[in-house]
Parts: sequence; C-alpha cells; structure tokens
Amino acid sequence: MGKTRMTVLDVKAGVSSLRTQLLGSRVANVYDIDPKTYLIKTAKAGDKTMVLLESGIRIHSTAYMR
Repeated sequence: MGKTRMTVLDVKAGVSSLRTQLLGSRVANVYDIDPKTYLIKTAKAGDKTMVLLESGIRIHSTAYMR
C-alpha cells in the first residue's frame, strides 16, 4: 500500500524546495479551493508564484489557473 499522508520529513523537503522561490515574496492572495486545499498566490518584484497546499497531503508550486 502506498503512502497517504505527509511526514515531518516530507514537509521539511517541501519547505526547503520552496524556500528559494518564496524568500522575499509577499502573500498576494489566498484562495480556498475546498475545505482542505488552499492556493496561495505570492509576488516578488514582478515574479508571481502559486503554491498549492492540501492539508496533510501535498505542498508544491504550480501554474494553477482559476
């Protein structure tokens, strides 16, 4: 059976990979996709990054289009 939840190590790896992209950015908006999923829009000097956060399941940058 495959893994279904994130561990502390998964969160640490996700934060580490997003850190370089998001350091110095500001949160422009937060969208509530569903009760456990959020889309966080960040901006830094003309560069926009979207981060998809699903509680306990995943966290990553994305090119999500509303």
